[in-house]
Amino acid sequence: MVTYTIKRWEVENKEDEHKKATDLPKCKAATPTDAGREECWARLGSQIDLFVNNEAISAFKENETIVMWIDGRPMPGVDGVRSATADGKTTLSFYWDERLPSLAQSKESWMRILRHPFSKQNVEVSAGPLAGPPLPSQIQAFPIRRISERGVYVWIAFFILSIVALWLADRQWNILREEGEVDPKAGRRAFSLARTQMTFWTFVIAMSVSGIWLVTWNEDVLNPSVLLLLGIATGTTLGAIVVDGSKKESARNTLLVTPGVQADAIAEANKTLTTPTSENFFLDLISDRDGPSISRVQMLLFTLILMGIFVVETIRTLVMPEFSATMLGLMGISSAGYVALKGPEKKM
Repeated sequence: MVTYTIKRWEVENKEDEHKKATDLPKCKAATPTDAGREECWARLGSQIDLFVNNEAISAFKENETIVMWIDGRPMPGVDGVRSATADGKTTLSFYWDERLPSLAQSKESWMRILRHPFSKQNVEVSAGPLAGPPLPSQIQAFPIRRISERGVYVWIAFFILSIVALWLADRQWNILREEGEVDPKAGRRAFSLARTQMTFWTFVIAMSVSGIWLVTWNEDVLNPSVLLLLGIATGTTLGAIVVDGSKKESARNTLLVTPGVQADAIAEANKTLTTPTSENFFLDLISDRDGPSISRVQMLLFTLILMGIFVVETIRTLVMPEFSATMLGLMGISSAGYVALKGPEKKM
């Protein structure tokens, strides 16, 4: 029978030892009601000692590397250190280094376990050579704490500070709003759909990268579809700026050639040069001068759908989703349509 002890190493080599009681761990000197407390579960930074009968361990060569097995699969990089015990058993000590999820040899194995951070499902644990087979084990309900509580608190604090910083930046520098000046009495500039989209995608991706890193210590989490999403958002913003600049330049030329210009053309040019004022956040994003614009609604709708899928899948799996070429094409077409239709668009 394979049994285990969990040790969590902290500052100054202090350790909290947690021993197995039936199928669930019970903290040392804890009351029966404390059995199964999450702080007693194994996690990155823990040392797990498996106690194996000597006759079972004798099947392996003395210098043969033994790794931990979880749910019937080997964990590369989690090598056991052998030591003898007084009761005729061998101790295999495995240290779960916090860097393991970021190492090439062990990343895939650890992400399989950590990609469901809020799951409380226990795992089966054993030991054996990397090529197998593992030792028979009766540890069928080994508790793993998949998410770092400290990391979650740091991420929440970073999230709140980022929201506050974004709000202050918009108040001070109007980073989410249209370019130009407005009469302070008339209100503030209208929100820009393109700038808002680019800012929100940047914010969501940055928060996803930091969140995954705080939980798994894996910083190499970006994939090509994420880069394409950022590229589409950035290209949309640049395209919108170019179109708006071209429209204003054309309006200025119309006003300069005053002889023979009809009054309605002059009025239209003046409106083009006037920076729109804000009605409210949602209406600013979907409306031009004539009301809601289908190109704006389409772009906003597909952005919200993809962003919702992105956030949910990242939280659920701790992996940024890889969108298909079709999904990315949908986002690109809607963004291109928005920019193309900005030419004849009449903003309030």
